[in-house]
Parts: sequence; structure tokens; C-alpha cells
Amino acid sequence: MTRPETPYEAASYDLNKFRERRMVERRATLRDTPDRRVNGSAQPPAPGNPVRNPSDPA
Repeated sequence: MTRPETPYEAASYDLNKFRERRMVERRATLRDTPDRRVNGSAQPPAPGNPVRNPSDPA
């Protein structure tokens, strides 16, 4: 697809292309930390110790 003529569509097209390139770059880089999704060791919170969001009011 070629770049659109109108300024708004051209800017949107450029942004989408940039985001696509950025995602490809990020996926290609090796990370220092292991992928937490692989082992599935996420434990549900204990019944007496609920997980709270820091932004929730006390």
C-alpha cells in the first residue's frame, strides 16, 4: 500500500508503520528476565491475603 495523500491519513499510516516496526524490534530483542508466561507458576492469592491495587482507596 502506498502512502495516502491526505495529511491525516498519511500521519495515521506513518504511525501504524512505526508501531509495526517497533513491535517487531521489541519481539526480536532478547530480554534479561525469563518469560513468566512459560512456566505458569502464577499462584492465586491466599484467602486471607487479597491482592490490592495500589490506586484503590484504603
